[in-house]
Amino acid sequence: MNGSVYRMGSIYKQGSSRGWFGRDNWKARYAILTSDCLLYYKHRGGTLKGRVDLSQCTLQDIEVMPSDCLKSDSETKNTTIWRVRIKTPGRQFVMASYSQADMDAWIEALENVVFQYGRPSSGSSVDTRLSSMDQYTEMKSTSYNTSVASSSSFRFRPTKVSRIA
Repeated sequence: MNGSVYRMGSIYKQGSSRGWFGRDNWKARYAILTSDCLLYYKHRGGTLKGRVDLSQCTLQDIEVMPSDCLKSDSETKNTTIWRVRIKTPGRQFVMASYSQADMDAWIEALENVVFQYGRPSSGSSVDTRLSSMDQYTEMKSTSYNTSVASSSSFRFRPTKVSRIA
């Protein structure tokens, strides 16, 4: 992997198939955002599981999603309402964060990649994002149990990296 690293950290990735009872299949992953793609690994230092090409994305392709209910199985019970969808010509990639601050940091980094390399959209995602954030704040105050998120054993640990050769 060559190029600038904009963000690294732990996320949940939504699987391509649904699990038992039609529930979404979420997997813990370690992600690295570079200047043109989002790479995700089974764990930090682990096997590369996939790549999301961001070269054709615009700001409108990075979307804060409405909340989902908290998951009930042991691995994914902390898959929170903080979700982001990245739309590319070939697929949609949905990831979840542990907190609004973590989600905001991922969105900011994704938008910086898209904007810095001359792929902004004709419109702005800011109004859509603010509207979605208002929905998150409202839902958080009524239904989100913060003690669940704070007890997670799978934590985001920020790592600052400027260049990987």
